[in-house]
Formats: sequence, C-alpha cells, structure tokens
Amino acid sequence: MSARPPRVGALSIVESARVTGGLRFVELSCYEALSLAATAADGDDAPLAVFLAAAGLAHAWRAEQLAGLLPLSVGLPGAAELTRAPSPAAAEALSLLAAAAPAELAAVALGALYPALAAAYELRSARAAPAADGPLLRVWRRVSADLAAVSGEGTSVLATDRAGALAARLDALLEGGRALLRGWTEEDGA
Repeated sequence: MSARPPRVGALSIVESARVTGGLRFVELSCYEALSLAATAADGDDAPLAVFLAAAGLAHAWRAEQLAGLLPLSVGLPGAAELTRAPSPAAAEALSLLAAAAPAELAAVALGALYPALAAAYELRSARAAPAADGPLLRVWRRVSADLAAVSGEGTSVLATDRAGALAARLDALLEGGRALLRGWTEEDGA
C-alpha cells in the first residue's frame, strides 16, 4: 500500500472554518463601522450617507452568507469561537477604520479595505478543492461579486482621494488581503 500524496492547496475543515470565521468577523466589523458612520454622516452629504448605509447592509449580508459555511459538527469549533479577528494587523486596521470620520471611512473602504477583502476572497477561492468545496466556492463567488458591486457603486458616487495616510496604513496592515486570512502558515502562501 503506497502512502497518500501530500495535500496540495486544499484546507482542512478546521483551517477553512478559521479563515471563514475571520472573514465573517471582518464583514461584521465593517457592518458596524459603516452603519454607525452612516448615521453620523452630515445631512448635506446624502450620497455619502446612502453609500455607507447600503455598504453596511452589504457587509451584514456577506457575514450571513459566511456564517452558513461554518461547521456545525460536534467536536469542531463553533461559530462564536471562529468569528474573531483573523490577525492582530486586521484587528488594528478595523479599529482604525471604525475611528475614521464618515467621508474618510468611505474613501478608505473603497481605496484600501475593499481591494484587500477582494484579494482575500480570491486567495481563499484559489485554495478550494472543487470536489469537496463546491458549496463554499459558490458562496465565495456570490460574496466576491457583491463586494465588487458595492465597490463599483461607491466609486461612481464618491471621491476616493480623501483617504491619504489612513489608506496607506491600512494597505500596510492588510498586506494585500493576507492579514484577513487566518489558519494558514507562511508555507501555505498566506
């Protein structure tokens, strides 16, 4: 009997759940930050308030989609245990985002957070095993398409040049999306 070949690309159920839980945490954190910013947005900037509110709801929807991917089996971590910051850098980035003024928050979300989040979804999808991860891949495609749509809507109505130093700091913290992924080692490519 020959040894099984090493696993290439695919994640274990626990690794996948940790990554998914981390991304769910990011989506929930963004829902909270953008929704609060929408209520704080100046009444004279209706497009900003509308974008923040709509983007916040989109984050909530994506978080709910990701919740359905978390395991429910005895012996595996539960949703509460898995839904946590994916990395210290991601936690810091989300704190900075939540503290930003509404216009800056929208600009940073569009200019730094959304590209990193899209990259994280793409990196995760690339590690899926088609035979085992079919449902996961379908959800990743839906949440990625939704993120792209929200990003496109935001850039069509808002100026994204207001981000400045905060966007640069988030870019550095989020490492092209890699800081949003938990459960992989350096050798795994994350």
